[in-house]
Amino acid sequence: MAKVDQIFSSLQKLYSQRGILNKQILDAEKKLAAEVNAAAKPAKKPAAKKPAAKKPAAKKPVAKKPAVKKPAVKKPAVKKPVAKKAVIKPAVPKSVSPTPAVVKPAAPVQAAPAPIPPKPLTPVQPVPESVEDAVFGKIFYDGSWYRKFKINFFNKEINIELIIDGDEDAEFEVEQYEAYKALMDNWPEIHTRFLEPILKYYINERKGLGYDTNNNVNYPQIDTVEQLLEHIALLGIVVPYAGLYGEGRSIGISFDCTWDDENGVGLRLFNEQVVEVGGQDVVF
Repeated sequence: MAKVDQIFSSLQKLYSQRGILNKQILDAEKKLAAEVNAAAKPAKKPAAKKPAAKKPAAKKPVAKKPAVKKPAVKKPAVKKPVAKKAVIKPAVPKSVSPTPAVVKPAAPVQAAPAPIPPKPLTPVQPVPESVEDAVFGKIFYDGSWYRKFKINFFNKEINIELIIDGDEDAEFEVEQYEAYKALMDNWPEIHTRFLEPILKYYINERKGLGYDTNNNVNYPQIDTVEQLLEHIALLGIVVPYAGLYGEGRSIGISFDCTWDDENGVGLRLFNEQVVEVGGQDVVF
């Protein structure tokens, strides 16, 4: 039993150590089982005649030296052969005998069809050089209708131009006729209301440019409408399309001026009242 205890103790040591291979533990277990089985079997008595029944002296078990563990021999690592890349040889093209070209017969040339005579063009109706209108008078067309006439402007007869927006057919809208007639019927009183808005516009423009403190020959100081008349000139009257500025009678008045000969001055009238002052672009 002392041998069994020794093997069992060895087995406990093997279990307590980390990193011991499972194979060694299994081998120790097998040895332990074999020794336990051997110790459990009774000893066989020698065959002899039975004298007085004496029990044979029990043999003391001989203590065996613990087995010396042999260091595990590591097998040299087997190098795997490196697979060589297969060299793909280019395929040698087989000589192909050239196929003779098949010459197609030329298609027969068809005779060109007879040309279709062009249709006669519809004659374009010429734009009339002038139209005699019952309200506007004799007017001419050049993108819009116009005529020149004389008008009294602050007790001076001057030549101005009347421009009426309209198509080539010279068919004008009722509102255009109404706006022009209302202006001409009340011209003596209406044109006197033009100067005050223009004077106010000029003073604001001059101040905005800084010429109220820094003198500029093109923007002299103007304080009265009488002085203003020396720096403006009436150019024309424009009758725009109806409804351009809203429902009502719309008229544009254009002027030249000494301080801005490029843009001039423009007034927009709505129902015979000045509603906007600026350059001539407010008219056109």
